Amino acid sequence: MKPKLLFLWPGAAKDRYRMVERLTDHFEIIKTDAYDEQSLMKLIPRAAVVVGTRISRPLCEAAEKLKFLQTPSAGVNGLDLAALDERGAIVCNSHSHAPFVAEHGVTMLLTLMKKVAVHDRLMRNGVWYGPGGTSRDETYQSDTLIGSTVGFIGFGHIGREILSLLSGFKVKALAGVRSIDGHAEDLNRFPNLEFAGLDRVLENSDAIFLTVPLTGETEGMIGAAQISRMKSSVYLINVARAGIVDADALLDALVENSIRGSAIDAWEKEKASAHDFAKLDNMILSPHRAGTHRDITPYLHDVVDNLIAFATGIELRNRVDLKAGY
Repeated sequence: MKPKLLFLWPGAAKDRYRMVERLTDHFEIIKTDAYDEQSLMKLIPRAAVVVGTRISRPLCEAAEKLKFLQTPSAGVNGLDLAALDERGAIVCNSHSHAPFVAEHGVTMLLTLMKKVAVHDRLMRNGVWYGPGGTSRDETYQSDTLIGSTVGFIGFGHIGREILSLLSGFKVKALAGVRSIDGHAEDLNRFPNLEFAGLDRVLENSDAIFLTVPLTGETEGMIGAAQISRMKSSVYLINVARAGIVDADALLDALVENSIRGSAIDAWEKEKASAHDFAKLDNMILSPHRAGTHRDITPYLHDVVDNLIAFATGIELRNRVDLKAGY
């Protein structure tokens, strides 16, 4: 008998079609057009497997047969991990979008450093800017990535992909991680990499990528105090979760030019909004789109492969430590 599978979110039509096409041989898919909590509460008691980015404690408690949750995301902060742990469910996330997130992150950094978006806007308004020996040059002159020091807060799948893409720029890399356990191979792969404490990363980097997962430990870890330790010439790139950075502190730093620039691909509505940042020339805004592109949805590769692995008894990839939160 096939295990029953329930999707907890609708997803894009083309993505759903591609997933269902591969999964129907392995699962009985519970059909629904309603994804609100009340509707899912009626269906989830039948499911052995669920797919989604969010699940509440009440849903977990109603999921009497739940064995496995696969999230189509690297982050698991939308899941009640304690309730899933109590249920005894296995949880896996997805990292197959990491190369594309890395590509987007590097694109945002270079766009910032080379002032591409700024000069595009100026030229569309008839302004051909050249250095004039005034304070305006600070805003409109380019910087270089070549030979710089790039810092990483967190160094997992996305961080590795970013550093791989940066290899041609002859950068030095500093990575701040919770523990160096499991990173021995990284030092062999990247001879330009050094693991360092957070303060050293903040104080010595010309550009910093935030790639750490959002957990109770990392929430708000980059605030005014941490930003004040950064170089005034630093570029801060967030391709992780919004809650890692105090958006109001970042906005203040950009307005005051106490850092050189920033790019954000994740937003938190209750904090400083994208509208506040949109007024700034030292800012690149991205609507949480780093992990997608036109023809495919990369993070779904892991999702489908893992679901089939579960159905066929093959070892699962990307298992989440429910107590650690990642």
